[in-house]
Amino acid sequence: LEILTPKSEAEWLAMRSNNLNSTEVGALFGISPYLTKFELWHRMKENVISEFQENERTSWGKRLEKSIAEGVAAENNWIVKPMKEYYQLPHMRIGSSFDYSIEPILMKEEGKPYWYSDAGILEIKNVDGLQFKNGWLKDEDGNIEAPLHIEMQVQHQMFVSGRKFAYIAALVGGNAITLLKREANEDIQFRIAEE
Repeated sequence: LEILTPKSEAEWLAMRSNNLNSTEVGALFGISPYLTKFELWHRMKENVISEFQENERTSWGKRLEKSIAEGVAAENNWIVKPMKEYYQLPHMRIGSSFDYSIEPILMKEEGKPYWYSDAGILEIKNVDGLQFKNGWLKDEDGNIEAPLHIEMQVQHQMFVSGRKFAYIAALVGGNAITLLKREANEDIQFRIAEE
């Protein structure tokens, strides 16, 4: 594992161009709404630095990211910090960027001695109500699944970082948090490595 700290957005984009990244992993499985496997293949083959065209939705998502993270941390008694580093496994040509780290904290459970929790990942999503209703799955027991490309994104992030859990924090409609805990799944991570 290599952990790099880019000095600029251009340097970060150049680092990413050598690897399959968490936001692209869905394309490997044909589940990305933004990128096909064919486009990904050409991007990787030709070492193309993709230029993302920001739109109103993404610019507001960036503006709200810090507030969402701080609100989720306050509600859950977590310590979070932005993850500015870029993690990569160069021998596999995979890498990842992250939104926030959930920092390990000293905890005590009733009847148990103090212990440190593990560090986790906090992935922030700003989702409008219609998108949530149409794209996020809810079963009769109330369990929620994010769109599959987001579920794969966090599995890829845990694979690259070695962290064992992640939370997807979705601010829905600007006023309701949906918080989904995900644990590292070795079967899914093996499939990512294999693909």
